[in-house]
Amino acid sequence: MKTLFIAILLLLIGWTLYMVPTSGDPAPSGKTIVTWATDDTPIRREQVKLFNRLNPDLELRIDPTNNDPNKVVVQSIGGVGPDVFDMPGTTLRIFVDSGIALDLTKDLAKMDYDPDKEIWQAAKPLFAIEGRTYGIPANLDTIAIYYDRDAFAESKVPPPPANPTWDDVINIGQKMTVKDGSGRTTRYGLLFWWNWRDFFALSGAQLFGDDGRKVSIDTPEALSAVKLMSSLIYEHKLAPTTAESNSMASMGGWGSGNESRFVGKRAAMVVGPRYFTGNFRRSPDFKVGVVKLPLAPGGSNRLIGRTIAVNARSPRREAALRFMQYVAGPDYNRLNNDLADGVGPTMKYTAEKKFLFNPDFPEERYNPIWRKSMLDAQPDESSPFISNSQIDEIVTFQLDLVNQGIKDPKAALAAAQATAQAVLKANLDDNPALAKRFKNAGAPR
Repeated sequence: MKTLFIAILLLLIGWTLYMVPTSGDPAPSGKTIVTWATDDTPIRREQVKLFNRLNPDLELRIDPTNNDPNKVVVQSIGGVGPDVFDMPGTTLRIFVDSGIALDLTKDLAKMDYDPDKEIWQAAKPLFAIEGRTYGIPANLDTIAIYYDRDAFAESKVPPPPANPTWDDVINIGQKMTVKDGSGRTTRYGLLFWWNWRDFFALSGAQLFGDDGRKVSIDTPEALSAVKLMSSLIYEHKLAPTTAESNSMASMGGWGSGNESRFVGKRAAMVVGPRYFTGNFRRSPDFKVGVVKLPLAPGGSNRLIGRTIAVNARSPRREAALRFMQYVAGPDYNRLNNDLADGVGPTMKYTAEKKFLFNPDFPEERYNPIWRKSMLDAQPDESSPFISNSQIDEIVTFQLDLVNQGIKDPKAALAAAQATAQAVLKANLDDNPALAKRFKNAGAPR
């Protein structure tokens, strides 16, 4: 088995070396090229442009093709990986265990940058393991409720309070729902993603017990979360069913996402992250307000984000570290905050007057709510014994059946827990080193 694994790894490395371009635009005279594996978006290009202006001897370039953690690992082992790369969500362990993410603890200390004091502490699982720091978040975000200020004014319905309960949201959403003469809904009260992780966090549901050794999906808190999601659609009819959403999208005019539908006046409220704000700016006459999402006792806002790490095998380590210093510093953070790409990693820049009230966007009076929501946020849980992708696949499959009205929430959660526990056991059976780690953690098989 070990021989087969090595053969497959060598084959992957060889394929990667073959597929990676060996030519391209050469480095301009006197400049060192630094490659950043990230998404190629207008915001990312602005961040690159600013770095290059501040560092005339370097040229930062984006590689948008390396969005798979395994691909980054394989390329880096083969010596052709990026200099710095994004680690989406809770994928840190993959890069640390493979030796690809550089331990930045001492380097950040030399920069006089203390992650424990500077970075949002809720994000710590995204960049640190066992007291060592391996990255800096590129940006962080959470979710809140946007509401259409003009729609509420025209309907003469008071907007939601700053800290609403779910009863408030349901009450207000039903008042703002509009149907035509045939009974078809033309404006929904509330749009939201059918994303169980968002609602698990809000409801205080935990996925794991015993330091990740035990799956605990089927809990009262999780059941409360799923029942709430389902009731918003089927009982209170604030949001479209999957079939209704697909049907209305085929009629045109709805755009490709909830934010587009919201701007199109198809909903009075929408649940979304701060980065929606950037899309709303494209419609300057569209005025929104923001309020926090209701939290159950023990609940939190869900923290979403990605972390930038340095490739431990990069021959341009010093240049890569200069980029990390840029990400930690004022120029990057203020630009990120101004562009509404969530919030930057260094917390203190969201306490500045320019963030709390940006004169370039005087209608955006709600940034203090985003700061407060971030302070209440927590990242996705993870376990070393079952990957988040495995958990996501299992739970999403079951809860999609609930979304379609096929399965009862309680039965779906019970099935998800049984399947996840079986997958965890299979992971241990297939990986002796993992099984030893599980045993040493003190839990019986």
